[in-house]
Amino acid sequence: MKKLSKVISSLAALALLASAFVGCGQQGQTRVETDGSSFTYWVNMDGNTKNAGLQNNSEMMLYKEMEKNTGIHIDFIHPAEGTTGNEAATTMFLDEKLPDIIKYSWDAYPGGPQQAIDDGVIIALNKELDLSKAAPEYWNYVKDGEMKKAVTTDSGDYYGFNNLNLGETKGFAGLYVRRDKLKEWNMDVPTNIDEWTALFAKAKESGFSKPFTAAISDLTFSSGGSSGFNTAYDVGRGFYIDDVDGKAEVVFAPLQEGFSEYLAQLAAWYKAGYIDPDFATVASDVIMSNMVNDISVASHGYIGSAIGKILPAALDRNPNFDLVACPYPTTADGHESEFQVCYNPATSTANAISWQCGNYEKAAEWCNYVYTEEGMVLQLFGIEGEHHTVEMRDDDGDGVEEKHYVYTDLIAEPKNSNCNSVAEAMYKYMLPCNYPGYNQHIDYLMGYYQYDQQKEAIVTWNVPANKDGTEADDPNATDTPQEHQLPTLSYTNEESSRVLELTTLVEADLGAVFIDVVMGHKSLSDWEAAVDKAMKDGYEEILEIRNAAFDRYQKK
Repeated sequence: MKKLSKVISSLAALALLASAFVGCGQQGQTRVETDGSSFTYWVNMDGNTKNAGLQNNSEMMLYKEMEKNTGIHIDFIHPAEGTTGNEAATTMFLDEKLPDIIKYSWDAYPGGPQQAIDDGVIIALNKELDLSKAAPEYWNYVKDGEMKKAVTTDSGDYYGFNNLNLGETKGFAGLYVRRDKLKEWNMDVPTNIDEWTALFAKAKESGFSKPFTAAISDLTFSSGGSSGFNTAYDVGRGFYIDDVDGKAEVVFAPLQEGFSEYLAQLAAWYKAGYIDPDFATVASDVIMSNMVNDISVASHGYIGSAIGKILPAALDRNPNFDLVACPYPTTADGHESEFQVCYNPATSTANAISWQCGNYEKAAEWCNYVYTEEGMVLQLFGIEGEHHTVEMRDDDGDGVEEKHYVYTDLIAEPKNSNCNSVAEAMYKYMLPCNYPGYNQHIDYLMGYYQYDQQKEAIVTWNVPANKDGTEADDPNATDTPQEHQLPTLSYTNEESSRVLELTTLVEADLGAVFIDVVMGHKSLSDWEAAVDKAMKDGYEEILEIRNAAFDRYQKK
């Protein structure tokens, strides 16, 4: 339980740091109008950008070209080395003079982005500007529907220019297995629990001492976990959206029918010696070593940080080594999983305009640029002929050619940019992901992921579940992965503090019982008793708070 305890301790520390933000307001602040030709911009430097040798984002091609194309100069303010985002933000928010534009995860501000507006830290874009004129491209993305809900406060205020996950690929993680071993053993890629059990048995028999290796976060009930074998029992992870008496509500996984059955299956696999006995504490580097060194045959992880790292390490010692992404396990009656790891339509990370900024219109114009066609291409793919080429292809086979962007060898062969990886080469010139703008473009993903196995995983982990049949006639039913995804909700300062307090109180104890049941030290009845106690001690109130926030989200 060390990992769960560390997470809770970190959250408590961040809450204490964040409490310093509240109440800065507009007291003592001044706002002087300017011509908008220059702005200060508080933003972290990406780790890949630093590794590529840049000292400041002003050196990056993206921002040099943006200045040429917008006529607006940016003076970058980067958080000091060695500070966490919240430590640096605490110092920045308490300064008498705030930067003009601030990139921040605004749900980390106590009370969320609405409180930041109410405190006079940032502006409500819709109250200070006509967004349809000041930022028309951004406005077209966020003016209605689910995207509007995702980027506005409960009061309906637009607080910044957000990271928008606009690509069709929403999944990015899942189960994967040694394909070379499947071929050797004449077995198919597993799709259900019986097939996984047969694979683990064969692997154990063949000398794999820990057939399945993964971190506790890939198995347990917590909200930070990832969907894996639980999908076979028609149950999600942590808090998610489901139908309750015909109404979409936030539910808690351990309370759902099927979760105990899922836990019993893990316990059976552990008893048979199929699950890594160190799953409660195993680190990512050990998981990688287990896969590379024929200790484990399968795991759960991400396209980039798991498959993308294991493959090159393993191929150096075994040219036949191969991995394949596995579909989320089907249920006992054979219908596709309703659950997968999903991106939300947008995140709370956004470029917000501070109240002190001297020209809201020009700041909005600069922020809007990356949502234009020209700006999107520049941010994701760089300059045509230098960083990318354009191809017209009929990838779907429907006779219609579509435009695709293909990175040049300046990116695809990172040594040409004096970089150690494709990621470093990309982030030396541009910011193609995790920054305000268009995220998850398929051409970026196909360029970022170097191995065919990763490209296959994009497809395998992004097939939306079909309606399962039981609710097929109800168009309002919640039964696809994206519909089950808990959106980014807004909480009041009091709600945030209370959820943190209660989570700290109950999560670690329930997590300890989960591990004990898997390892056979406790029974399923012990688990059910622990869930009942955890609900009374905190999870029931947490569920109420999350549902209240979800109700507000739905009414936006």
